[in-house]
Amino acid sequence: MGTLALFQGDRAIVRFPGALAYAMPARLFKAMSILPGSHFAMVITRDGAKVVDIKVEPHSEARPVVQGRSQPKVYVRDGDKFSTRR
Repeated sequence: MGTLALFQGDRAIVRFPGALAYAMPARLFKAMSILPGSHFAMVITRDGAKVVDIKVEPHSEARPVVQGRSQPKVYVRDGDKFSTRR
């Protein structure tokens, strides 16, 4: 997760945890409507050592926990095997 600091022409200045700052193409951020000061997540797809695709997604809050009842574990003896969960 990083923070978009500002736009400078066609470059975006971004900061990552640990005080690392980089310049990246601004089109990645403008396409997703990420404004300066906003947080983002970067998804990098690789094929071995080669970078195939880079996507930038706006950071969003976690979804709320769905309340429900937990299912008990059921252990069954299946021949010599034991502790199969159903």
